[in-house]
Order: sequence, then structure tokens, then C-alpha cells
Amino acid sequence: IAGSTGYENYNDQTNVCHAYDILKSHGIDDDHIIVMTHTDTATDRENPHHGEWYNEPGDNPKEYYKNCKIDYNDGEVTVANFKAVLTGDKEVTGGKPVLESTSDDNVFIYMSDHGNIGIFGFPSETLYADDINGALKKMHEKKMYKELAFYMLACHSGSYFDQGQLPDDIHIYAISSATRQQSTLCEYCPPNDVVKGKSVGTCLSDQFSAAWMEDADKDPQSRTFNEQFDIINKRMTYSQSLQFGDLSIAKQPIWNFMGAKKSNSMRRIFDGLFLNHNLVTDEAPERPLSGIKPSDKRLNHLYYRVIQNGGHKAELDLMEELNHRIRVDHTFQTFDYMLDLENVSDDTTNYDCLRSLVA
Repeated sequence: IAGSTGYENYNDQTNVCHAYDILKSHGIDDDHIIVMTHTDTATDRENPHHGEWYNEPGDNPKEYYKNCKIDYNDGEVTVANFKAVLTGDKEVTGGKPVLESTSDDNVFIYMSDHGNIGIFGFPSETLYADDINGALKKMHEKKMYKELAFYMLACHSGSYFDQGQLPDDIHIYAISSATRQQSTLCEYCPPNDVVKGKSVGTCLSDQFSAAWMEDADKDPQSRTFNEQFDIINKRMTYSQSLQFGDLSIAKQPIWNFMGAKKSNSMRRIFDGLFLNHNLVTDEAPERPLSGIKPSDKRLNHLYYRVIQNGGHKAELDLMEELNHRIRVDHTFQTFDYMLDLENVSDDTTNYDCLRSLVA
């Protein structure tokens, strides 16, 4: 699932369909894959490749939008639908696809979007860590999987599973793209975003997704989760990926959960719920990565729109964003001074309190 909208979040939406392509290329049928994402960036007027999505720069990179089967689009990408998909509740989704897996099946979940401590962003809603873990526990109670692997891309995503929030005895293994305190970085951002000779004008991927997806694209048949976890952390230059839950699952090949197009000995995959993508080798990358914090994607996008295209409106949009950031920074600096926030812990798992603050 990708929860974000707006052209500056092009990479989140594109990531979902790259993940879909990985599953399809490894023999998983459409009725065993559920994709949730907005699609506005594919047809945005700023997209120089109208109706197309790319996750890496180059003269002839793979396109991911046209062949992607999206089950939940735009206004259907909601917190309620996401939780219903996980727990198999078709009444909530109005009959649209949900997980129908059993205790004989492995499940893989991939999420990509903005996040903060204990929260994962949707365009007009917030998904909290206790919502995620509550849904996972309900899946366990309903015997909806044999084992489950969960990849989570979001800033502060370690806060969704740490401090014992994800039990280690319900056969779930999770990887976060960052610790509780860290942001993650985007990749292939302007000026390193040129596809077929044209600047896309926004970030194409992120470090976490790039690492595991391009590794998966190489089709390493014996790759285990532990090995891919090490590959991910070699790519990360700002945040650290963490592992949670049942770490015995990390010893298994990733294709036990993502499919294995060249092996008949792997377990059958029943369901995958996805989002995210992009990069390659086990070694340090040769190409410039241009790391950008997700919170700075819009600023980066607007800045390069002025640099590349110019124009009065582009300059006004950039100044409006800068002024907005100055106002927000000033507001929080005032709160910090008045309330001594430096001495306030960020280790909360009291999500009722957090909901009241966010609301």
C-alpha cells in the first residue's frame, strides 16, 4: 500500500507497482496480490512521461504503471479498507478483494509512505501503530497465515514495532526502514532523476526500497531475509533498518514469501499485500543517489521546477512553501521554549493520548 498523493510523492505510488511487478515476475497470480495506491502522479501535468511510472533514471528503465493491476485506487485507499484487507473483512470493503489466506499460507506485506513516531500517513487520515499491530494480532487469531513477513518504509518506522509492540511468538517477521528516532532518505532526486532524456522533476525512489527491490530484481534464488537485511543496511546512509518479531523467519529464503519462478520446491504463496521499490548491488552504489528526506521532497520538487523551468508561478509556489516551513518551524520552536519539549520522551506507546494530540 502507498498512502500518499501529490506529485512530490511520485516515488511512493510508483514503488507499489514495482513491487507488484516483482511478484508477478516470480509466478504469483493477480488474485493472490492486493495493491492499494493513489495514481494521480501518473497523469499529473508535471509528469513528462504521461501515464507512465519509473523507479530509476536511465535511457531505457522499466515502466511500471501500464501493466499494474490496482485493486484500491484514490478514494478507496483508506485506513478502514487497509485494516479490512488485512483481516479479511469484505463487509467493510464492499466486496472488494481482501486477504483470504489460511494457516497453510505465507503472507508478505509491504507499506510505503510518510510516517512519524507511532503514525503512518494517509492523505486525510492517520494509521497508528496499535492499528497495525492490532490487525496483525487479529490475523493470527483468525489463523490467516502460516508465517508473515512485513517490510515497512516510513520515517520513524521502528516505532511501529519496537518496545514489544510486535510479539515474537505469533510467527511474524518485520523490517523497518528506520529506528524510532530516524527519518529515511529518498533517492534518484533532481538532478539525478532523468528518464529517457527528461527530468521527471521529483524523487523516483528511496534508499530502503531501492535496496531490497533491485536485489529482488536480480533474482537471487537463495537469498534469505537476513542476507537482504544486510544488503539494505549497506545502502542506508542516514537511517538504520531494524528487525522485529520472530527472527527465525529471517533465516528463510525471501522467495518463500515473494514467489520463486525457477523453483518448484518453494512453498505456495497465497497472498501478498504491497507497496514500494528500487536499486541494485550488494556493494556501494556507483550512481549518484541524491538522498533527500521525505519531509523535504516537496521543497526539492519546487526548487528544481524553478531551476529547470522558471516562471513567476513556480517562484511563487517555492516562496509559499518556504514561508510555510518558516511559520511551522517558528510555531514549534515557540512550543519547545514554552513547554521544555527537549525533556519530553518520544518513547510513547500510549496511542489514545497520541490520537488526542494529533486530532
